[in-house]
Amino acid sequence: MGAPLLTADAITIKQATTERAGAMRAQHVNDLYDCKSAIRTLQSLVSIMQGNVATLQTKATDAEIGINDLVNTTSTNATNISELNTRTNRLSTMAHGQISLQVIFDKLYVSGYAELAAEGYVPYLFRRSKRKNRVTDLVGKVQRQDMHKGWHMMGRDNMLQVSNGLVSFNTKDRYMLTDIREPDVYSTKAMDLVNPDLDKHRIPWGHSPIFTDNYIDSSPRLIVLDYAIAFGPRLRNEREAIKPCNMVTNLATFKVAFFSNNNAPYAAFIKP
Repeated sequence: MGAPLLTADAITIKQATTERAGAMRAQHVNDLYDCKSAIRTLQSLVSIMQGNVATLQTKATDAEIGINDLVNTTSTNATNISELNTRTNRLSTMAHGQISLQVIFDKLYVSGYAELAAEGYVPYLFRRSKRKNRVTDLVGKVQRQDMHKGWHMMGRDNMLQVSNGLVSFNTKDRYMLTDIREPDVYSTKAMDLVNPDLDKHRIPWGHSPIFTDNYIDSSPRLIVLDYAIAFGPRLRNEREAIKPCNMVTNLATFKVAFFSNNNAPYAAFIKP
């Protein structure tokens, strides 16, 4: 049998065990608080990560939409570029021969225009003259710009007509070319193109009319007028103007000689 247990020793052991148990409980409480704090921290981090994931998903969706738009735009641009290249190549092919003019039996003929006409382009008439363009300001007042000399469109897109190469000119008044109530009447004569004002002895010619008689003795004079023909797109409205730079062909030039004989004025095409 073991040694007898003294009462004093038993009390001491019990007291030490109680203190240790209290310390352990305190440690458990601290550990519990630390775990709860760590859990709250993790929950905050998870919430932040979820927000970041949602932001990334939104950005990814936006990026996908942007990429799709870019792909569609690139595809559209590629189609447009392809169409532009096709049209440019077609125009280059048509422009290889360019248009040319010749005079046969006092008539003016154009060649090299068939494919242009098939594409919907129309002939335009130009003349070398001085001109002041009219512009309308913000208050509706019409003003004239500075005068400049060069090739200017004469009439509208119905000024010329080409049939089997033969060129004819609209004889309507220049200010009535857009009036559909008056039918278009065409002529192949050079005199109808010049259309001189015999009563006032002058030829309307842009800003500065050309007088048909000499200043000194009023004798008839020989006048040579410069014209050109080119093909371009049809005008979109009656107020639109067009310039040589808008043409898809060269300016094929020709001249008209006009003799102001009072009894019998005469006009003829001169071979280019």
